[in-house]
Amino acid sequence: MRILGLLLAVTVVAGQRPDAGYSWWNVPGRLKVVSTGQAGVWGVNSKDNIFYKHGTYLSGAVQYPSPVGNHWQHIAGGLKESAVGHNIVWGANAHDHIYVRKGISKSKPVGTHWKRISGGLEQVSVSPNTDNVWGVNRHDNIYYRIGATLSNPDGTGWQHIAGKLKYVPVGDSGVWGVNKNDQIFYRKGTFGGYTAGTGWQHISGGLMQIHSGHNIVWGVNKHYHIYIRKGISDSNPAGTGWRRMDGLLKYVSVNSRDDRVWGVTKHDVIFYRNGAGLL
Repeated sequence: MRILGLLLAVTVVAGQRPDAGYSWWNVPGRLKVVSTGQAGVWGVNSKDNIFYKHGTYLSGAVQYPSPVGNHWQHIAGGLKESAVGHNIVWGANAHDHIYVRKGISKSKPVGTHWKRISGGLEQVSVSPNTDNVWGVNRHDNIYYRIGATLSNPDGTGWQHIAGKLKYVPVGDSGVWGVNKNDQIFYRKGTFGGYTAGTGWQHISGGLMQIHSGHNIVWGVNKHYHIYIRKGISDSNPAGTGWRRMDGLLKYVSVNSRDDRVWGVTKHDVIFYRNGAGLL
């Protein structure tokens, strides 16, 4: 029964609400990537169609009327991945063209249009609290967006950062990354998600995808096992160790604003969780 539960990547307690924080909650729909931030929950499917989850936009108080929102709305355009910030969504398409979603607000959470940003990236990440932006291209080169702030979320240009990574996220716990060998790195001096930092610190373990939250980092390995990084703080931004969580996911996203977690399985099944629960 335990093996079956892990294969389903969900442990739901009878009568438990999806905001209880101790289980994965299956959400209707199919997505290959799902991303959560202040501007709500966004995702893309296997055909690069873009979707927004109504009822997940955060305005002031972090509690949603419904923690998993309402229906999915198809958004015009095509992206292979997306990242959600503060009143903005970043993404890259199949040609590595970079786009941002403009006009997002409480009254218009789906925004108004896409704007192309110069450059070419395979993957892009934006902090939900600072709109700090990082990304990598198809050659695993790393880039930091100069001048990207809450008042100027588009930024002004790209700064090349030394190193090679296949995936780089930014959030309250700073900038983390994994390389082609699934080695894990933390960018020193980036706790809080504001700066370009000073250098890469190797972290023990192995993950194929990783995401930075508030005093926590979530990630998944090549076996789809889910892990969290514990002990992260301003005085110890690299944390103290990894803890395996229940379930199996190929992709995970955590919101630095409220620590709510979304993820998808290798079959594109969507799951939600209200934080890590008891640590």
